[in-house]
Amino acid sequence: MTESVNPDSDGNGIQTISDESNSEVIELTEEEFALELMQNFGVSNIKDAQLVAQRETTSKFSTQANSDSNKVSTTWITLTTYLSYGGNDKWALSSDVTYLKDSTSIINPVETHIIGLGTNAQFSIIPDSDYCSRKCTIFSLDPYINIPNTMYYYDSQYRSANGYAVYYKVRETETKNEVYYILAIKPNSSTATVVDGYGHYAKRSVNFTPSISISATGASMSISPSSNVTYMPNTHVQVDR
Repeated sequence: MTESVNPDSDGNGIQTISDESNSEVIELTEEEFALELMQNFGVSNIKDAQLVAQRETTSKFSTQANSDSNKVSTTWITLTTYLSYGGNDKWALSSDVTYLKDSTSIINPVETHIIGLGTNAQFSIIPDSDYCSRKCTIFSLDPYINIPNTMYYYDSQYRSANGYAVYYKVRETETKNEVYYILAIKPNSSTATVVDGYGHYAKRSVNFTPSISISATGASMSISPSSNVTYMPNTHVQVDR
């Protein structure tokens, strides 16, 4: 396996990994990720993109709640899902993982993690509006140092009209993991009155290539093979259109 860490303009490590176990994972360079954000949101930072999407742009929402959030915490994950109106009859749906239990397995040093977002059948995900980033601290064996703020960027591997998902590998040498996933949705029915969003997360303590499925309602995610897969309770957010 070949690894390289390069400092960015803030002195943070940008990690690129090339090995067979990651061959199916779609990783973007930092420059590609920033360019896609700029094209779709007018900013190059994912957190700024979320703020742009949250802005109130029409008077129609001045007396209505135009955002919602739902947080789930377990012994191994803390995840918050957000739904915000972004103008032009579009909504931003995102999940923010602020705590992920470190892997300590010696037998299986690589875990496979899956994060997903779904929406109800009266809405559809806007193609190519999805972005996912992961930040972690890497413990390097040569030399023995911690490399903080190492960034990975991903494209979704699973895509359907009502659900997108990303899977990635988390190694035992990668700690303090934080994950951010965002996409945009729009109505596909003139009679749609309520916007529903769902956040999903699952993991399996082995290195494998998962088969992912999100239901037509967006409310559930399934992983195959299903043995030894741990699921987070789904989050649910809802706003009036």
